Amino acid sequence: MADSAALLVDEVLPHKPMRQWVLSVPFPLRFLLASQPDVMARVLAIVHRAIATHLTHNAGYTKISAQTGAVTLIQRFGGALNLNIHFHMLFLDGVYCRHGMRFHRVKAPSGSELTRLTHTIARRIGRSRTSLCFAAPGHPAHWAKRLKRVFNIDIETCSKCGGDVRIIACIEDPAVIRKILAHLDAVVVSTRTRVLPHCRAPPAQGLLV
Repeated sequence: MADSAALLVDEVLPHKPMRQWVLSVPFPLRFLLASQPDVMARVLAIVHRAIATHLTHNAGYTKISAQTGAVTLIQRFGGALNLNIHFHMLFLDGVYCRHGMRFHRVKAPSGSELTRLTHTIARRIGRSRTSLCFAAPGHPAHWAKRLKRVFNIDIETCSKCGGDVRIIACIEDPAVIRKILAHLDAVVVSTRTRVLPHCRAPPAQGLLV
């Protein structure tokens, strides 16, 4: 990834200050983006608009009077080859003014600015939950397909007879899940109680070699 960024900065992009922005997403969103590229593109558009607006406003312009640019490299795996959808974005560290095409550099973002920008991105993606087709209660098929595609876990096929399994509910309420798991733990503990075998004497010495 570092080699690709260096090639873009040295050979492709204009010789202007650049800054790399890296955005990772929560686990449920990673599964969704991995299985639906069109949703990934829409999330990336939200992220790009938020960062571009931040740079434009910091330069003292509006989106009508100035424009920035970026190249995004989408990485699908982490260092342990785990599923980890995240974006490496090379942004111009400033904006081009539409009148005269002059470049105006902005200062590095502060910690508080990064925090506000992160919250803005999370809020906008959250508002787009319905349009992004997030799995919701009453739509368990989304989770079934995602488990099969990402982890090769097929919950729609019986592991014993190979027949079809019909999903009747998708429980997502944490309180309900805890109650179900606590009940299952109690059942397992009760079924593990066994009668100890009868005591016996040591084996005869002649049977020992």
